[in-house]
Amino acid sequence: GGYHTCALKTDGTVYCWGANYNGQLGDNTDVNRYTPVQVKGVNGKDYLTNVIQVAAGHNHTCALKTNGAVYCWGDNPFGQLGDNTNTNRYTPVQVKGVGGEGYLTDITQISAGGANTCALKTDRTVYCWGLNDFGQLGDNANTNRYTPVQVKGVGGEGYLTDITQISAGGYHTCALKTNGAVYCWGNNSFGQLSDNTDINRYTPVQVKGVGGEGYLTDITQIS
Repeated sequence: GGYHTCALKTDGTVYCWGANYNGQLGDNTDVNRYTPVQVKGVNGKDYLTNVIQVAAGHNHTCALKTNGAVYCWGDNPFGQLGDNTNTNRYTPVQVKGVGGEGYLTDITQISAGGANTCALKTDRTVYCWGLNDFGQLGDNANTNRYTPVQVKGVGGEGYLTDITQISAGGYHTCALKTNGAVYCWGNNSFGQLSDNTDINRYTPVQVKGVGGEGYLTDITQIS
């Protein structure tokens, strides 16, 4: 993360260390830790278990459970924890569903950005929540979201589909498609979306090829 690190053990438990001023270590304190502490369970009861992936953002952390549910903790002023509040959390809270209805389900991969989080569903669609000032949520807006919104398709047409991996950066997000093509959206002031412009994008654009010729192809992993 920004100033903290987390690790997933073989038994499905999570340990974190480093900065903890926003509760990003999940141990129900705001005390910085110089060695690992185990992440607590919801409301500080017991410990978080059955985790298959962890993702550390700048000042928040999220975990994916075996049942496809997502839990987050830490800094939350922009809704990056997805619990329909902007309250910092010192222990995990479950990510709500779209519009705050129920909970987000059927997730296979998560990625935590600077102050946003994204999740890949089993149907290969993508949902994001949190800070959206540069369009990093991909919903064709720049409004912060406290619960997940589905990432739109190119030009805002339909929705992004056939995704195999997602990766959230500081203020932008990228996705890898099953055909080996890459699409990105959000802040583009340094060309990080690679569409041969420096224009921020509120919906996905396809990454160009070397020298701006055609498009990047045959990709197997992104970061």
